Amino acid sequence: MSLLPADRIAHPVGDVLMDYVLTPYAPRADPAGRLHSASLLRYFLRSHDLTAAWPIIVRLRTHLGAGQTVWGIKQDAAGRVGIELYFYNHCGNAPGSPMSVTTLCGVLADLIDIPDTLDESLPYLMCSLELDAARLAAGRSEGFRIYLPGTRSIDGHDGISYVATAQALVRENRYSFFSAATELAEVQRSMAGSLHGQQDRAVLLHPRFTRCHTICYAEKQHTDALYFSRISTPLLGVFARAYLPGALAEVITQHAADFAHLCWDVGYDFQRRPASGSARITKAGIYGYA
Repeated sequence: MSLLPADRIAHPVGDVLMDYVLTPYAPRADPAGRLHSASLLRYFLRSHDLTAAWPIIVRLRTHLGAGQTVWGIKQDAAGRVGIELYFYNHCGNAPGSPMSVTTLCGVLADLIDIPDTLDESLPYLMCSLELDAARLAAGRSEGFRIYLPGTRSIDGHDGISYVATAQALVRENRYSFFSAATELAEVQRSMAGSLHGQQDRAVLLHPRFTRCHTICYAEKQHTDALYFSRISTPLLGVFARAYLPGALAEVITQHAADFAHLCWDVGYDFQRRPASGSARITKAGIYGYA
């Protein structure tokens, strides 16, 4: 299994590499002649009947410029797949922001129908749009998520997410970012206070992933989640082989040289088993930018 020519997107000369909160990092190798992270996204969309999402991404790149759309590819324990697109509104959603929900809904109006009734006076720092095969086939989404700032910001962003439907803002998740080098103990303490995270911390916080840039710990409605930023391409292959069953890990391994300059961001949701008390991984994701 390998990338097709149509999947291959050359890494642009002079492109600034970004992680999943759109902060820059130094390349791990010379980017010349290598591939953009969006090449992996193209493969994922093609191999999972999600190609209808690509025109949406192209439209967003045209509107926002290159490198401003963060993508996440996701697969749950039942094998269901989808993507989520993220937009960082570093201006605090100031009037006229090109990343406001209302503006993005208008930009995509002829591609997908999204409710645009959000109160744009809210000072959200980012928003996101989830897409899967059913949503793409129907040509409609239930709405954007918005993320309001929380109380800490360590090498990234923290906050609380809400699904913005036409009827209500429904609180979903709380995210906190920690420095992997200096705050791992704080991650462990946070997990100890959670129903889902208090067990199996040694497994969920495996050293092969915690040797990263930041660790994000999220407390969600039905699960908790951990996200690890700026891991290497070889480690990405290990992650995909363990948590995203299918050919993706083989593609990553086969094209390791094409992606050698990149860092990647990964994460998984986990949930405590009622009977055993141990945690199981319920969903995993890989993140890049387009």
